[in-house]
Amino acid sequence: MENTLDENSGHFKNVWLFATFLITAAMLYSAQISAAPVACASTKWTDDEFYKVDSMVRYQGHNYKAKRSHTARDDTRWSPSRAQVLWEDMGVCTTARELAAQSALEGAAPPTDNAHRVRVWRSQHSGYADRTKPLSDTKLEENRAQQKLPSTNNQITTTPANTPQPKPETASSIPSTWGTPVPVAVPPPAPVSMPLVVATSGSTTDGKSISTSTVGGASTPVSGGKTSWWTPALSSTWQWQLKGSVNFSYPVTVYDIDLFDTPTTTIQSLHAQGKKVVCYFSAGSSEDWRPDFASFQAAVMGSNLSGWAGERWLDTRSANVRQIMRARLDLAVSKGCDGVEPDNVDGYSNKSGFPLTAATQLDYNKFLAAEAHSRGMAIGLKNDVDQLSDLVAYFDFAVNEQCHEYSECGGYKVFTDNAKPVFNAEYSSSYVSNAASRDTLCATANASKFHTLILPLELDGSFRYSCK
Repeated sequence: MENTLDENSGHFKNVWLFATFLITAAMLYSAQISAAPVACASTKWTDDEFYKVDSMVRYQGHNYKAKRSHTARDDTRWSPSRAQVLWEDMGVCTTARELAAQSALEGAAPPTDNAHRVRVWRSQHSGYADRTKPLSDTKLEENRAQQKLPSTNNQITTTPANTPQPKPETASSIPSTWGTPVPVAVPPPAPVSMPLVVATSGSTTDGKSISTSTVGGASTPVSGGKTSWWTPALSSTWQWQLKGSVNFSYPVTVYDIDLFDTPTTTIQSLHAQGKKVVCYFSAGSSEDWRPDFASFQAAVMGSNLSGWAGERWLDTRSANVRQIMRARLDLAVSKGCDGVEPDNVDGYSNKSGFPLTAATQLDYNKFLAAEAHSRGMAIGLKNDVDQLSDLVAYFDFAVNEQCHEYSECGGYKVFTDNAKPVFNAEYSSSYVSNAASRDTLCATANASKFHTLILPLELDGSFRYSCK
């Protein structure tokens, strides 16, 4: 009898311990998922700045605290993630942009109008996402109402109703090879190590800027391609329109337009006016409305881009993805594009569904630059604000959205210091409706040698204000 009681007592004790474990684990899990997000520090870490002990900075989605006072010299690369003796990692943080995006998305129904999609800054992590996203008719009307100026203000340029437009193409320019995707290894292959390709600026006798590629110290073709290409000058002006018939009336150097939706005849018309044409496409996400979507293998498509149906992050390490991007660059050549603007090239800082890192992102972005240059085209770095210093040597210009609104413009000095233009777009309605706010923005942008435009979120050409 005594032994039976001891056994029962031991049994109940084990049950009690197991129940306690389950309850504790549940409480910890509940606390974890319900914890409020930690806000990122207002100061972004940059090279060549003095940091006092205990000062807080944000870097690559984490907060860091300085362990000692020091200056991060340009040539030391003492970034918080590398110099653990100088910085304490305080954990993952949430930027003001993320908080705003999450707040804006709460309770919102997915957009349904896929006629053309407009990119805005709603991604899970970095704040940037596909800029060809659908906006509902109600949202479009709200944006237009917010951005409407008093009739007495004539500083906003609107599209004339009688602007002549080119005829659409009658034949498809999509390479037939897109139907045969290149197999991808599972697990994904290791990053491809690309040769160093440094673009050096020069000019021809007619004053037009060119570049030559230097690979391993010698001026040689990249992958058997070209060794020179047009590059925009630091003084080059621009227009950005991804939706609707292109307005030809702006006296600018560069037009940035959609690769797929823009007819070749439009590009030819712009060339006839002496304009250069940069062609936009997404290099970091699949879009189920694009004509080459079927070429993406299921294994290379990851998480959905938050808030946008039909678009998923890509595993940019894969051979399948890279082959499709080569085909897109070939399409750009066939249509006569002078340069390209690949978007969503910061997937490593988003919840992509793949183990992408800063190193794999650098490898992919350098791959895109080398492939564009080998085809004789310039290439712009879109956003990816945490890798500007690492990539400035590989890219010919930068395209940024809302760096003034979110205080992220400082890093672009590395581009302007190297005579590479920064094409910046701002969307805040305050810049449209408030002349004083607009004047302050433009004074700052011009002092930084930026080419800043105030544009509608739809990027449909309905209005435009240039700080130049």
